[in-house]
Amino acid sequence: GTEQWIEVFLAEPSNITKVSINWDGTRYAPKFIIEGRQGNKWIKLADGNISWGGWHETVADKCGSRCTVSSVRIKANYESMKTRGTEAAWAGLRIWEIEVYGRELGKPIPDVIYLEEPVQHFHNGGFKEILGQSFEIAAEGVNLE
Repeated sequence: GTEQWIEVFLAEPSNITKVSINWDGTRYAPKFIIEGRQGNKWIKLADGNISWGGWHETVADKCGSRCTVSSVRIKANYESMKTRGTEAAWAGLRIWEIEVYGRELGKPIPDVIYLEEPVQHFHNGGFKEILGQSFEIAAEGVNLE
């Protein structure tokens, strides 16, 4: 068949916030869906839309506070693979690495994170990753995402 997907099982049920995928330079999926398993059903976590291979980060923004899942599945849109202009769609996909970010259930979010170097003064706000944690920085405050 033409359905192409991969499932990543998590060590513990977790609240997923984003997924980073390192796609091959010629065998990537321009459009894909990231889903999470809740019991026996799949829920949509995010839609992916890329123009080239390499590392791409996709925020889990389709499930609100319902992103607690036991595994993550990436489903490629086969029709979009016909438009990638590198290799034929039938050549399939190649993913080098998948990183799933979020919080384990029942684990406390740290109140304090010690930084070895200051946040750069030219950061104008928005989300910034520091020591593997995503922060929203605004008005001289640092808030956990």
